[in-house]
Amino acid sequence: DAPTMSHYHRTIDENSVTGATVGKVCTGSDEDNGDTLSYAITDGNTDSVFQIDSSTAQISVALDDMLDYEGDQREWNLTITVTDDGVGGQFDPLSTTGKVTIAVANVNEAPEITKDQSFAVYENASSGHSVGMIVSSDPDNNRIADTQSLVYEDLSSDQVQERFYIRSDGGVRVAGSLDYESAQSYILNFSVTDNGS
Repeated sequence: DAPTMSHYHRTIDENSVTGATVGKVCTGSDEDNGDTLSYAITDGNTDSVFQIDSSTAQISVALDDMLDYEGDQREWNLTITVTDDGVGGQFDPLSTTGKVTIAVANVNEAPEITKDQSFAVYENASSGHSVGMIVSSDPDNNRIADTQSLVYEDLSSDQVQERFYIRSDGGVRVAGSLDYESAQSYILNFSVTDNGS
């Protein structure tokens, strides 16, 4: 008799690394005693993102950079071909197909800060004067339905905070008097946190 295989549903976190397993094994069955089953992905594996162990039926990640919840594809419908060995070679092998649906699960990704940002301001700028906005982004904002709000925290030294401050929205403001002859530049330190959604 030909083997049989059910329709399985599995999930995998976005950004999972190559080799990460996709849930429990998705095995077939065969009524014939002594049959050894082998497995292959034969359809639906767009961009060859997944691979299957031909003996154990364990599916794992083969190409990790495609697993992006904010990307173009959140679900794969794999066709798995299961083939018996003809009861140890006594008969011609028989095959059947099954389905495995793999959904990509969203995870909260850290915000990203644009590197090497700088601002310029005149030394006679008054307290509260807007110097600029810190530029950051969040990978989770790539889809309209996924909205992240970013909050900034000023981690600059006390000396710097006497001259500038960073608002929670990333705006940089003048905090005190500036003197070009005393200091021509300041380094501002800060952290940015998303809302965890």
